[in-house]
Amino acid sequence: MSSSHRAVVRCVVRKDRTESSIRGFCAASYAGPRLRSYPERPSIIELVRIEFDDAAMQSMWDSFRTIARQKHAQQWKQADNAKKLAAFVKWMERDQNRAEYERRKAQWSAPSGSLDALFADE
Repeated sequence: MSSSHRAVVRCVVRKDRTESSIRGFCAASYAGPRLRSYPERPSIIELVRIEFDDAAMQSMWDSFRTIARQKHAQQWKQADNAKKLAAFVKWMERDQNRAEYERRKAQWSAPSGSLDALFADE
């Protein structure tokens, strides 16, 4: 990788830290201190929160997440977002879960006459 493509993450040094403790976290580079984990960066999927634009799919994710936390608490805590999403996809492939998703999607996309009446001009 050429030096023009390198991104240097600068270490923030607080005044109350000693230089020896800083050496453990940072390494010197030509551009100043950098994190020792550079150039290893987390995948973008690990930096974002898992959310869906589709309300029905989001509710299925919320249901899956609740079940997974209750039944497999330790594994859930240790799993990264990629593993959680892979497990969610497998879970959604089950016929009963796919049918529940379709039911929720149809229910939430159907017009609601009772709500329309609440906002109608009198």
